[in-house]
Amino acid sequence: MMTFPNDETGQILAEMQQAGIDLTTPHQVVFFHLFEQKSQAEAMATFIEANHPGMHIDLHADETPNVWDVDCSILMLATH
Repeated sequence: MMTFPNDETGQILAEMQQAGIDLTTPHQVVFFHLFEQKSQAEAMATFIEANHPGMHIDLHADETPNVWDVDCSILMLATH
């Protein structure tokens, strides 16, 4: 069993490990960013696509009205 620092990220990793997720192998990890203006979300998506070619980008309207969501997913080891 791995141990993790006592913070929010450490807690999430510990919960993943307790759920039986193998943290020694890569997983698709999704990072999301919320924007109030679609133009800001588009600018971020364009920047990430140009600077991080291994990342998959999904820009869509959020469930919250007038909010745009940029989901960025990448295959990586989930580490602290």
